[in-house]
This record gives sequence, structure tokens and C-alpha cells, in this order.
Amino acid sequence: MLSVRPRSVLLLAALIFTIGVSAWAQVSRGTITGIVTDPSGAVVPGVAVTIANTATGVKNNAVTNASGIYTVPLLPAGTYNVIAEKTGFRRYLHSNI
Repeated sequence: MLSVRPRSVLLLAALIFTIGVSAWAQVSRGTITGIVTDPSGAVVPGVAVTIANTATGVKNNAVTNASGIYTVPLLPAGTYNVIAEKTGFRRYLHSNI
């Protein structure tokens, strides 16, 4: 099973809120980033990550790097589902981000 560390989700939320209320430039876009780990806590490179906007159905794709990190920038404000998939692992879904 793949997992996204809760700390990453909190950091992501903080980044989105910070970007959204910036005093220098008001933007309606944000970034979702995270790290994918296996049950032992080891990072997993090469994981296909899909970020899907729940209202529009628009999907953005990324692949984790050698450190297990993925980033999808310039997302319109909204609610998203994050899906992580890799052969040999159970599919992971985090809803309503």
C-alpha cells in the first residue's frame, strides 16, 4: 500500500492557503506536492500520481522522483482527489483535498 505522509498533506494545505492569500499577488492557483512511501516508510520512486479536480474532472499527472516526491503546480482553486498507483502496490486514494 502506498501512503502520503500526513505532514505532507498539512504542508500542502498551508502552501495552498498561503498562496491564495498572498498580499503581493492574489492568485487563484495552487500547488499540490507530496511524498509517497511504502508501509515501512521507504520512499517510492516512479509512482504515477493523478490529481483530479472533483468539480471539472480535469486530471493532471505526475511521477514521483528518486526521492518519492511529486509536484503538480498551477492548479485552479478547487477540491481535488489524489490517486497514486504503481505495479506491485495497492492503489492509494486521498479524497477532498
